[in-house]
Amino acid sequence: MLLDEKLEQVNSEKKLLEIQVKDLDDLITVREEELDLLREKARQAVKIKSELDIAVNDILYLQQSIEDDENARLYPDLIKNLEEDLAKTLQKNHEHQNQLKEQAILATQLKLTEEELDTAMDYYSKYRKANLKITSLTCDLELAVIELDDVKKKLEALTLLFDEAMKLNSSAG
Repeated sequence: MLLDEKLEQVNSEKKLLEIQVKDLDDLITVREEELDLLREKARQAVKIKSELDIAVNDILYLQQSIEDDENARLYPDLIKNLEEDLAKTLQKNHEHQNQLKEQAILATQLKLTEEELDTAMDYYSKYRKANLKITSLTCDLELAVIELDDVKKKLEALTLLFDEAMKLNSSAG
C-alpha cells in the first residue's frame, strides 16, 4: 500500500517535471525569437548609423562650403533639410541603443532560463534514477512475496507430514 502511494507520488512529480520542462522549452523558443528580432534590429541600427555618418559628413561639407561661398544665402533650405535628416537619424540611433539594451536583458533572461532548464533536467534525471530503483525494489518485493508463498506451502506440507508421523508414532508406541 505504501509502495503504491510512493509510486503515485513519483508519477505526479514526473508529470510536474515534464510540464516544467515543456514550459521552459516554450520560453526558450520565445526568447530565441526575440533574439532573432533584436539581431534584425541591430542590423538596421548599423544601417542607420551609416546613414547618420553620411549625413554628418554632408552637413560638415556643406558648412565648409557655405563658409567659403559668397552666396551662402542660397543654402539655408538645404541645411535645414540636412539638419532634419540628422535629427531623424539621431532619433533612430537612440532607438537602436534602446534595442541593444533590451537585447542584453533578453540574453541575460535566456541564460537564466537555460540554467533553470539545466536544473530541471538534473531533477528529472534524479527522478528517473529513483523511479528505476523503485521499479527494481518492486520486482524484488514481488519475488520475495512469491518465495514467501513457496516457503509457506512447503511449511504446511512439512507440518502435515510431521502431524501424520506423530500420529503414526503415537499409535505404534
